[in-house]
Amino acid sequence: MHRQIFSLLLFVSLLTAANPQPELHNGFTVSVLQGDDVTHSLPNPPTAHLSIRVTDGNANPISGAVAVFEFPESGPTALLSDGSNVKAVLTDTDGKAGIEVRANAQPGRFEPTITVNYLGQSTLVRLHHSNASLTPVPAKTVGSRKSSRKWYYLAAGGGAAVAILLATHRKSTSASTPPAGGITITPGSGTVGGN
Repeated sequence: MHRQIFSLLLFVSLLTAANPQPELHNGFTVSVLQGDDVTHSLPNPPTAHLSIRVTDGNANPISGAVAVFEFPESGPTALLSDGSNVKAVLTDTDGKAGIEVRANAQPGRFEPTITVNYLGQSTLVRLHHSNASLTPVPAKTVGSRKSSRKWYYLAAGGGAAVAILLATHRKSTSASTPPAGGITITPGSGTVGGN
């Protein structure tokens, strides 16, 4: 870990020496475009995208700023495709930098960080992530018969939970007629966040 940090600092020093830039008088702003308040659904989490934009005091994009994305080394976390937990990325001409990560299998909350360095100034941004699994709960009885609805709870670390209702369908009398109504949940890049 210390070797990675040393390598990143050396990279930043060499980059600054090789590409002198004008002085930064008004500081800079880091905006999180993707990757805050993310819940990674277990056991097979999709790839998550994290991206930021760095701008100067006049809202102009800053290219060449160094963004260091870092995730916890152990416990609930997410890792890059090469298995590492830290990566340095330069902002592009639009002031943007981003990475893709995949969560590990351990449920719980964690805080990735992004440290942005530019012309000797730096700022730290803390993100909020959690790894959670979809857990089925038995069907509830309504009146004298069992309900055809099943509740699932997205179990987030620290006691937070979000209930999702999935409507199930009774067997249709006609094989060619699909069941009507209900809710379809498909995988995507959306997230459920919580603090």
